[in-house]
Amino acid sequence: MRHILFLVIISLITGTVVNAQLRWEDTPQPKFFFEGNIYVGGMGGNLSAADINSAYSSPVNTYASDVKYTGKMMFGVNLTAGYYFNKKRNLGIGTGITYLTQFSSMQMDTFHNEFMALDFESHVFRQSVSSTSAINESITNTNISIPVFIRYKKPISESFTFTLDGGVLIGMMMQAKSTATGSFDYEAIYKITNNGTANIYSYDNSPIPGSTDILYTRAQYLINNPGGDVNAYFNTLQSLGYSIGLNNKVSKTSTINYKNMTIDGSLQAAMHYYYNKHITIKGGFYVLTESFINNKAATTQFTSTPGTYNSFLQYTKTVLNYSYGLVLGVNYSM
Repeated sequence: MRHILFLVIISLITGTVVNAQLRWEDTPQPKFFFEGNIYVGGMGGNLSAADINSAYSSPVNTYASDVKYTGKMMFGVNLTAGYYFNKKRNLGIGTGITYLTQFSSMQMDTFHNEFMALDFESHVFRQSVSSTSAINESITNTNISIPVFIRYKKPISESFTFTLDGGVLIGMMMQAKSTATGSFDYEAIYKITNNGTANIYSYDNSPIPGSTDILYTRAQYLINNPGGDVNAYFNTLQSLGYSIGLNNKVSKTSTINYKNMTIDGSLQAAMHYYYNKHITIKGGFYVLTESFINNKAATTQFTSTPGTYNSFLQYTKTVLNYSYGLVLGVNYSM
């Protein structure tokens, strides 16, 4: 009995599809279609970046943890137009314009560098920079691209049609905005010798500072002044011009424009419900990639003195994002 019932159901479904196909083939089909779509979904990705420590002069005791890149979500809209080129009107080609906005984040847990620098009196010394919290950047990417795709259309019933689109996205413009938060300690080490008439300032490039070096550091102050007010001490020295400071907060917004043209992939599967003979309501799923290349990765210092900071984005060389989610739209055929 179950086998008979199963065969009946299969026969009904097959008959419905076949009958719909026959009616669809017997009815003159439209040549042109116009669509508006909305994309909402999640995203992921990975990146490669330049060495963030490479821009410093004679660095020692350097450490920078990997930058973690996390994709969060994507929102997009597009307008397309297309043409069914074969006799059955089930194969078409289309193009249009697509606007995508992607939200992601970048984080570096730890950063430390000691390097040669000049102070406010042009004396050479050793600048030390250490992160005191994770450095986070919230990223918003906007992208304008031209989709070029091939569409396959298949009737399912009198009310529903299935479409499958596959093609490329030709990226024309990418802009990334970041908002950074974090904090750093800026400390100083001086190596000073006297030739009998004047002080000679030189750079101590030993990983462990010399015993006669002057250390303007948090640790050295607390050794010399247990229980003292290290913040007041650093603030006084900073007011005199020294490049030092404790727990200096970062709050900076950066914008980078990537002008290289890119070519990425796009795949979309959807069901169309016939509102009338010209208009269908569309719902389905999409997968797409989005990449960009930065040929001008920064060669400037990540941070060197209190108040200075360059976004992770400036050191990024390549990014490959992928997005997946729901697509909703309206199709007009004629």
